[in-house]
Amino acid sequence: IDVGCRTSVLFSPSDLSCLWKQRDVPKLSEAALKLGVNIAAFAVGRQALRDRLDTVTLPEMNAATQTRMIGDTLRLGQIMYEGDWRPDAQALVHFGEFLRDRVGLDVITAYEPARLPSAALWRSPIVYMTGHYAFELDEEERAALRDYLRRGGFLFADACCGRADFDASFRKLVRQLFPEGEMRRLPSNHGVFRGPPGFDLSRVGYKEAALKDDPGRNEPELWGLELEGRLVIVYSPYALGCGLDGHTCYNCRGLLDEDARKLAANLVLYALTH
Repeated sequence: IDVGCRTSVLFSPSDLSCLWKQRDVPKLSEAALKLGVNIAAFAVGRQALRDRLDTVTLPEMNAATQTRMIGDTLRLGQIMYEGDWRPDAQALVHFGEFLRDRVGLDVITAYEPARLPSAALWRSPIVYMTGHYAFELDEEERAALRDYLRRGGFLFADACCGRADFDASFRKLVRQLFPEGEMRRLPSNHGVFRGPPGFDLSRVGYKEAALKDDPGRNEPELWGLELEGRLVIVYSPYALGCGLDGHTCYNCRGLLDEDARKLAANLVLYALTH
């Protein structure tokens, strides 16, 4: 059973626990034990478990982030569409807490789902979009999103788990929204990657699945589209939402949790200051 992009329940119709206890059944016991090891590795993302005596510490705000709250209360929205629009249900909630505690933004941590069209869209100056699978917005939905972006809104999006199907659909959507424009990769010296405000992210860490094809990858990859000199869409083909949520995801082609949060924070700060 999957909850968003995380497999929460695995069921075996064949007995495993007896074979784990009775470890001398020819051929069966060894296979059952190996399967158990695989399940455990999958569940923790091949990461070491914390010792039960480890101290849990909360991050402290440093001098750079101990600033007054910036401007009015910020409300983040998430684009709601037919399909897998919310694979990580708590991603924006946890991200809002990060923006509040680490960046110093006055933010409403309870995000608002934004259907297209709806009044909720206009209550959020910054909206987020994600998913695993292929999707398509109808003309009314595209018109609402186009109008929102032309009137000052900002959209940041990512392919959850780095999925190719969502990537292809999102790039198609951008072409449908603005056929006269072109989404281009942001250069490494773009302001969105470097603070202040925000974090210096000239180098980032990627999860194991994202490094299989390119073990040396350490640069962030974002694509953007501008309208009249203003950046209105920023897209990551590598997952950010899994890192915002903070769950273990074995096959996630995305950034490490801390860098995902910092990069998304930079996007928000850039959108608010440009």
